[in-house]
Amino acid sequence: GNRASQVLIGPGRGYRFTVAGRNPLVRLRSYLYYASGRYEPEVSSFLADHIAPGDIFYDVGAHTGYYTHMALRLMKGSGTMVAFEPDPDAGTLLNAALASAGSGPRLEIRSEALGDSDHAAVLQMREGLCSQIEGESVPNRSTSRSLKVQVRSIDSLVRSGELPPPTVVKIDVEGGEMRVLDGMQMTL
Repeated sequence: GNRASQVLIGPGRGYRFTVAGRNPLVRLRSYLYYASGRYEPEVSSFLADHIAPGDIFYDVGAHTGYYTHMALRLMKGSGTMVAFEPDPDAGTLLNAALASAGSGPRLEIRSEALGDSDHAAVLQMREGLCSQIEGESVPNRSTSRSLKVQVRSIDSLVRSGELPPPTVVKIDVEGGEMRVLDGMQMTL
C-alpha cells in the first residue's frame, strides 16, 4: 500500500508525502525523487533564497503542500501563509500534511481557484494528477470528474481586506499562471 515518507534533505526537509500509483518502478522513482530533495530544485532554491521570517507567502496551486511546508520552515514561526487549492482531494492531503507540520506562522488554506477575475468555473480533476480550470488552463484530455468552483483574483481578495498583500508568491496552476498574474496587477 501507500505509506507516508519524508523529504530527507534540502529546503523541503521534513515534508511528509505519499507516493501513489500502480507501477512499483514509478513509485520507487517518485519516492527517490522526493525523499532526496530533488523535486523542482530551481523553485525550491528560489523560495529558500527569498522567503524570510515575517513574509506573507501565497502558495497558488498548493496541491499537497510541498512548498507550503517549506515556507513554514523558512518563516521560522512568523509571517502569514495562504495556500490556495481548489481540488478537494488535494486539499485533504494538504490539510493532513500541514497538520503534521506543527506550529508556525499564521496559515490559511483556501479552496478557491485564482484567476484574472471573480467568477464561477469548472475544475477538471484527473485521478493521481493535478487538476485545472476548464478553458483557462492547458487542455485536459483525461478528465475523470469535474466540480464547480469559485475563482477569485488576488486583487479582489487584497482590495476587500480578506487577505494582506503578499511579499512572495509561488504560482503553479497548470497553464493558467498568466490569468493569476493578470488578476494581481494592482497588488503588484
